[in-house]
Amino acid sequence: MTESSSIVLLQQQVQDIITTDDVAQLAPAVHAVFEQMLTIDHPWPQATELAEYIGNAVRIPARRGPLAEADVIAAVAALMKQPDAPVPFLIQALRILGNICIDRDEIRQRVLASDIIPTVVTLFKKDSKMDMFLAGFCMNTSMDYEPIQQALVDHGVIPALGPFLKTTSIDTTETMVLKTLDNLTNIEQARTLFADTPDLIQDTLALFVHAWKEDDMDDLDAMGTLADIVLQVILENDTAQALVARSGYLEVLIPFLDDAVSVDDKEDEDKLKELKNTVGKIIVYATSGDELLEVLYKDETFMNTLFSMLSGNERMTETSVYIIGNLARTDDHCVELVQRYALHERLLAMFNETENALTQSGMLGCLRHLCIPKQNRGVLGEAGLIDLASPFLAPTKDLVKRNQFIAVTILKLLASEFANAQRMLHHHDTSILDALVAFFNRIDDVGAKSETTRVYIQLIKTVWLENDTHDLRLQLVQPLIIRSITELIRTSKFPVLKNDGYIALTVIFADHESDASKQLLMPVVPLLIASPSAQEEADKAEQVGEEQIAEEEQETRSFLQVASDDLVNDKLPKEIRGNVATFFDMAIRAAYLVNDNDAVLALKEAASTN
Repeated sequence: MTESSSIVLLQQQVQDIITTDDVAQLAPAVHAVFEQMLTIDHPWPQATELAEYIGNAVRIPARRGPLAEADVIAAVAALMKQPDAPVPFLIQALRILGNICIDRDEIRQRVLASDIIPTVVTLFKKDSKMDMFLAGFCMNTSMDYEPIQQALVDHGVIPALGPFLKTTSIDTTETMVLKTLDNLTNIEQARTLFADTPDLIQDTLALFVHAWKEDDMDDLDAMGTLADIVLQVILENDTAQALVARSGYLEVLIPFLDDAVSVDDKEDEDKLKELKNTVGKIIVYATSGDELLEVLYKDETFMNTLFSMLSGNERMTETSVYIIGNLARTDDHCVELVQRYALHERLLAMFNETENALTQSGMLGCLRHLCIPKQNRGVLGEAGLIDLASPFLAPTKDLVKRNQFIAVTILKLLASEFANAQRMLHHHDTSILDALVAFFNRIDDVGAKSETTRVYIQLIKTVWLENDTHDLRLQLVQPLIIRSITELIRTSKFPVLKNDGYIALTVIFADHESDASKQLLMPVVPLLIASPSAQEEADKAEQVGEEQIAEEEQETRSFLQVASDDLVNDKLPKEIRGNVATFFDMAIRAAYLVNDNDAVLALKEAASTN
């Protein structure tokens, strides 16, 4: 058969296909014709015509599966790889591959298997007429499909897409490029590449600001995509965070949070709200890295901006407290924020003005940081921070567990000051200690129980350092409190927590000389040798079940068995083993004082077994 007759036959075959009512029925024939084109010189007019028809056909979902199963994708990809494949054909082929897989990952897998990704990426440099179709292919194939996302990144699509960010208009092509980049930020390698290419982040921010200020926010979807790209890149990347912080755009973006933009409908209103939330997160994460901690804090203009934001709308307030919380990560900063800026007074005054749990969480987190330097704790307690934190122990706050946990941590830190400890133990009609005990008994979260126990421990260490505190001490030797401490020691995998527990018990038992001490210690000593109650074991089994802790990791030893093993555990620091020995010494003396022979024998045996 001559070349001309082959072309005539090919033309007839193409016409037979494009005039059929249902191309899906002819899927094998479509594959065969595309395959045949690989054996003919210059089949491109017919190839382009058929590709255009199939590209339109696969816009209908029912036609995609049969054509994919007939291996049309591989045949089209093979034609695209031909060195003389013309732009008109390549455009239609890209439409086929981009549309055929839009809603099915198994078809995306066929596109990946065709090994067309390297060819597609190189086409970005061939002819600008293809740009829109290349962007559409990349967007559709990479949508929620990690293997193609990875392949596109591996073959250099991000540098190929970068020039599209250097624009002042967001049209169809740019929109699809942005959605592709947003898809690709799912891949760590892509996020790293963004962070290592300053122009990419700079151009993305510039395009966002242009869309906001010059285009009057006509395309909220595109702005949302731009913001999401930046956020995904900087979430866990210190380099990217520093790039954004140094870009000069932070000061530009902050007013966006307070921009009173009117939108047409509820859908746009929701989009704008989400967009502002995303921008707020970008600003917070950009200021969270260690590299710029001192630079940002020493920038008085920036700090004044943050303080003025505290008086802004709720989004401005939330953003500012999270940023200030990030900057309050050194003792020097925290002390200055209290002593020079009186930040705690502003936060305390503002706290109950909002019911937004995220804003309150930011304020609590910031206040927790301010509590870390010891010299701040008395000031914060006097200012009313205990009264702010303690209501989070109530059952009505159980749905905001993060805020509850931060509040408990605040109480733990403040409890190191005796005046604060007094406030917690003498607080109106019901003490905060009572609220802590009720909270401990009510909750199931192991971490929250541990943190609450550490409040007890700190209160004990603080109160026992002072003289004439018998009434306060009586409150702290409740069986529930002592048992929570022994349970922390028994079950904790963290040496520092065990050590805290041993020190608290030692402090209690060290005072064993007076009649008042005997009265105090008499109900406490037996708790050291008591077995966990049936209810405690049931609760623990339920927690273990919920957390699916491996059976071999469950602690089955008694408190005394654990303490006995800790005494000689080479994995524990010598200082902690010394504290365990001191605990046994003090506990045995206390047992003698209260004439508890069973406790004396059990403690001596545990101390001498190893």
